[in-house]
Amino acid sequence: MTEAAAKPAFAPRRRWRLRAPRLIQYVSLQVLIVIACIFALRQSLPEPPSHYLVTEFSLTEGGAERSVTLPHFTSSRFSMIDPPLYTGEFSWTSSEAQHPWSVLLPRFTNGVEVAVNGVVILDSRRDPTANRSDRNTPALAVIPSSLLRDGSNVLSIRLFIWGPLTGFLDRIAVGPDEILRPYYEQRTLLFVTLPVVFSAWQAILAVILAIMWIMRRHEPAYGVLAAAMALGVAQAFLPAPVDQPQHARLNAILIASAPLESGFVLSFAMLFFGWKWPRYGPFIFAPGLLLIVIALSEDQVLARESFVFVGVPTVGLYLVLLALIVGQSVLKRQDVGSFIFGCAVTIVLTCWIHDLLSVLQLIPERRIFITRLSYSAMLVAIGAGLTWRFARALNQVDSFAGRLVTQVRQAEDRLKASFAREEERARAAALARERTRLMRDLHDGLGGQLVSIVALSERGNAGAPIGEAARAALGSSPCHRFHGRHRRRSDAGARLLARARHGAAAAARHRARLAGADAARHSGSSRTQALARHPDRAAAG
Repeated sequence: MTEAAAKPAFAPRRRWRLRAPRLIQYVSLQVLIVIACIFALRQSLPEPPSHYLVTEFSLTEGGAERSVTLPHFTSSRFSMIDPPLYTGEFSWTSSEAQHPWSVLLPRFTNGVEVAVNGVVILDSRRDPTANRSDRNTPALAVIPSSLLRDGSNVLSIRLFIWGPLTGFLDRIAVGPDEILRPYYEQRTLLFVTLPVVFSAWQAILAVILAIMWIMRRHEPAYGVLAAAMALGVAQAFLPAPVDQPQHARLNAILIASAPLESGFVLSFAMLFFGWKWPRYGPFIFAPGLLLIVIALSEDQVLARESFVFVGVPTVGLYLVLLALIVGQSVLKRQDVGSFIFGCAVTIVLTCWIHDLLSVLQLIPERRIFITRLSYSAMLVAIGAGLTWRFARALNQVDSFAGRLVTQVRQAEDRLKASFAREEERARAAALARERTRLMRDLHDGLGGQLVSIVALSERGNAGAPIGEAARAALGSSPCHRFHGRHRRRSDAGARLLARARHGAAAAARHRARLAGADAARHSGSSRTQALARHPDRAAAG
């Protein structure tokens, strides 16, 4: 086997050996998170003193009457016309008339009507947030002092059930308002105020993500997460009172939108962590759309029952897939954002399993649902991860900008130095070319004028013409024109003129001597020839 053929076979093993320790560490950390969540969920919330608790009631349900002890689960999932009636007693003495008394209901599903001695003092159906199954909303009703009787007083509670879960009534406390109210406020802070704060944060994050998606259309993950956030905000703030029939479909749609919201979150994780959108991607939203179609029908009971058998398992399946996707991203990327996201998904999945066991009544405890609250915590983790990513991007941009400014400044300095050198070279080349041109023009002009001077001198025309030719030679020279433009006289031109004049005078004297000698020779030869032709003239002479 060649080396090239052996590499592909050993590459997966090598990657697995490198990732195995990371996988063990990550799984171990998730196990610790699960253990911590279970320990936290096993902790009971503070309760009023036991002598204020009312736990023994007589239950009338379906025409039958029996004794029950709170907390109690009913067998019915829908009972609005003939709701179960819990009847109990509590004692009150006239010595406690100076302190107002209240009735505290820590947890109930879905709605309650509380009456003291036959007079209704509380109807939770008027408050949409008090009847939500996913929120553990407590209720506190102050008993008017005129209704209280010295000794035994009758406490009646009608439990309205409209699904999708069975009815539940937790232990009830009746006592002084100043003692019961701190427990009520503590539960309200944990199960009402905190979800509202998380929902507000979710709304702000949805707006920010929508803006980011509008400005960056090539990153659809932000738009998908914004849609999931918007659905969560709608579930938090849009529920209407149950006794209003015109809003029955709206409440059913909001309940059925939970699988659709979890589908958007799963799609966000796939897109955000670089997964290719699969062909079966649209089927992720099929369960949620199916539940919404059922909710639009007239049968609201069927819609709630469908949510139990379709919506809840769908949410759990998507949470498992989300945990697997995030876990693979943590092993591959090893970044802080994926790690935080993975821990948050583990917390939500643990809380979902706990709530499912509570719905199936496999946990013999009070019905306290934490999944929605933990889901809000996951959204906070997503926001923290995106904020960390954004801050890291800003730091990278600032660092790049600093390096770019430094490089641009250095390039400008080098460019300026290069321009200065090129300018100096261009100036030197221009001066050299101008000097060469001047010398060539000077040489050609003076050469021509000097030839003219020599020609004039040889013709014997001395005097003014030679001087004028010399002056013309000097005046027509580029050197003279150059000095005339700058209003200064050239010493070289003066010397050249003097030399030209001196040469012209010397040439004239030389020509004069030559002319005299020639004339004398010519005269002597002519006389000799005449005497030879006329001897008589020579003898007479």
